Amino acid sequence: MAKGSLGYVELEWVCPFCGGRNPGRVKVCGNCGAAQPKDVQFQQAAQNVIVTDAEALESIKVGPDIHCPFCGTRNPGNAATCSRCGGDHGARGRSAGCGCARSGGSHAGCHVAGRV
Repeated sequence: MAKGSLGYVELEWVCPFCGGRNPGRVKVCGNCGAAQPKDVQFQQAAQNVIVTDAEALESIKVGPDIHCPFCGTRNPGNAATCSRCGGDHGARGRSAGCGCARSGGSHAGCHVAGRV
């Protein structure tokens, strides 16, 4: 039998400075205030809680954030320009090899139920 998706669960990231565990959407460590690093690695949370908040679900659909190649500001994955400096995140910026889009990962993962 096929497995079915129940929805999305929010992943966590561990602060490289203090070891604090933070929800994936959170951009600053709740323990020490350090910014989430560009090369952040997300991991399964201790508890798999299905995301039901509409704003959180919209954030998941947008995909991984983009780090502006000009000023380093973190922007939503669908941002065409930087919210801070106005830099272009479009095809021109990506084709120049700026690496502004995070190479992989997301702050949420699909929660798969047992057999349906």
